Amino acid sequence: MQISSKVALSISLVVAVVGAAGSVLQLREQEEVLREEFRQTNEDAVELLALSIASAVDQGRHERVQAVLDNISNFKDRFEGVERLDVVSRDKRIVASLDPTRFNEIATDPQTLDHFDAVRPTVWWEDDDDALEMVLPIRLKHPLGVIRVSLKRQALQDTIDDQRLRALRVSALMLCLIALVLLLVHRHLVGSRLSELAKAAASLGAGNLDVRAEIDGKDEIAELGESFNAMANAIQLYTDDLEHIIDERTDELQQANKRLEQLATTDQLTGVWNRRYFDDAARRALEVARRNERPLCIALVDTDEFKSINDTWGHPVGDEVLKAVAKVLEENSRDADLVARVGGEEFAILMPEVGLGLAGEATERLRAALEADVANRVTILGDRKVTASFGVAAFEKADDRLEDLLSAADQAMYKSKTEGRNRVTLANRASAESEGAAPLPSHSEAHVED
Repeated sequence: MQISSKVALSISLVVAVVGAAGSVLQLREQEEVLREEFRQTNEDAVELLALSIASAVDQGRHERVQAVLDNISNFKDRFEGVERLDVVSRDKRIVASLDPTRFNEIATDPQTLDHFDAVRPTVWWEDDDDALEMVLPIRLKHPLGVIRVSLKRQALQDTIDDQRLRALRVSALMLCLIALVLLLVHRHLVGSRLSELAKAAASLGAGNLDVRAEIDGKDEIAELGESFNAMANAIQLYTDDLEHIIDERTDELQQANKRLEQLATTDQLTGVWNRRYFDDAARRALEVARRNERPLCIALVDTDEFKSINDTWGHPVGDEVLKAVAKVLEENSRDADLVARVGGEEFAILMPEVGLGLAGEATERLRAALEADVANRVTILGDRKVTASFGVAAFEKADDRLEDLLSAADQAMYKSKTEGRNRVTLANRASAESEGAAPLPSHSEAHVED
């Protein structure tokens, strides 16, 4: 069970009050004991004195009695604070005294005169307990007189004061020890709990949002622990909300990036890749082919008489024709091929791992598919066929650049245009200067070797 600073202080105060009260009670008890010891000690001393002078009093040897009183210093360890000591004979005369001026005086005080026939000593306190009075009989076989003694309480008070001072010192020492023990216990308990709270705070600062301070009790430190846990809960809740928001924003950003990437790499009208993406992909494919010494071909496709379609049916129909051309090219190409729109009515096809002969056969199939299918997709054209002219170039030299392949394919495509359209022409780059490009016969199924 933990102890708060208020509880520790309360315990200290209670202990202090109880200790002080105990000290007071103990001092009172000690005072009573000291008073009784003071009375008993002096009574015993006077009785001893009475015995020592009884014979001299009986024989009338008063000088002997006085000599005993003169030597009273022998009893100073017993007579504490003696102020008056008279020996009174039966005839009421003071026959010996510590005060020589009182010799032979007649005792007149009632306390002395009333105790001549007493058997036991009579002791009482006078002057508000400031003086101890005693009358002790002097007897042998019969009463001989009395000894009248007055003792000041100052000697007793000095002893009591010494006892009080000693008790106060002991009490103060005990209270200091108790306070020190309570302080050490309090510091240990409070320190360990504060250390626990500090560890939790350090863990939270390190990013452990699940950490909580486990501090029991109902004191200020427990309240501090509850406040820390409330703060940690708020931070975790805020962090969870923030992470959720970040996830949402990240998803939105990823979607936006995808849309931007699509806008940056896709032709918005036809949905196939655009010129920018085609150029990047073609350069990468060309480097792979160069490094691995693998075949690669590029085909350029130009839609025949597209201007007349726009002029006859309008640009919206022309857009539908371009969409249909792109769709037919994609549907009839290999998965490894890449179809892109690179101009108004012009398309390009990247064909990796294919030599010129096989590329020619593939593009011939594409040409036939366009002639047969595009008009069916754009029904407004009626019987009007949509055809395209193809030019195909192959990667042949180690130092070939993309621009070289595109230029060769463009020249071959132009040759298809000038020789009647709706045909495929293969770029024969080795004999281009002497013979030019080699066209494939239109509507032919001839096999073209690589």
